[in-house]
Amino acid sequence: MSAVYKTDFVRFEELFWNVTREMGKMWKEVFEEHLPGSQSYLVFTLARKGPLKRSELAQILGLTAGAVTVASDKLIAHGYVTRLRDESDRRIVHLAITEDGREMLQHL
Repeated sequence: MSAVYKTDFVRFEELFWNVTREMGKMWKEVFEEHLPGSQSYLVFTLARKGPLKRSELAQILGLTAGAVTVASDKLIAHGYVTRLRDESDRRIVHLAITEDGREMLQHL
């Protein structure tokens, strides 16, 4: 690797991480303004991964089942998330993003 190429690469890497960090801060502010706390992570995860059980969401997000329940109840009340019962076993409940939830994410 030439010295010029190496210098350019190091500079690119620095700029990349600065932009990434600033974008992360910006998105965090947007999400916290519209969806405080774990609600933003929960709805974003459902949009990316599809319907999930509360226990699966808790594991993915690193939250307790109780925290997922509190956040999902608020999202359900706002119409951004819905509960889906498993047809083969009605005891199993999945959470899924609604069309309103998808539209809200698009406006962010």
